[in-house]
Amino acid sequence: MFSSGGTVTEPVEGEYDSTTNWLDSTRKGNTAHVDHANVFYQIPENETGLPMVFLHGYGQSRMGWMTTPDGREGGSTSFLKKGHGVFLVDQPRRGEAGLKNGVELPKREAPIFTNFVR
Repeated sequence: MFSSGGTVTEPVEGEYDSTTNWLDSTRKGNTAHVDHANVFYQIPENETGLPMVFLHGYGQSRMGWMTTPDGREGGSTSFLKKGHGVFLVDQPRRGEAGLKNGVELPKREAPIFTNFVR
């Protein structure tokens, strides 16, 4: 998987602390990668040299190429079995590609098990 394009936001005000960051819901000192595409790719062992790039339609994500609504294998698997590398693109602001710039990042809530961490 890789990301392409986009920008990195300025850090959230405050000082980043790597020892407690995962517990800190304020996201102090963190940045975010926004407005980028995210690509999941698979290359079969006996690749044909003819890769396939899959783009989804409006309001969808790459999952539409990976599986069907009833759980069967999606179109990308068919091409993999025929020896084609597949690149499944989530376009900016869709699926796993993330947020657009200017959106306030959601505050993370500490997981319930943190009550046991000292």
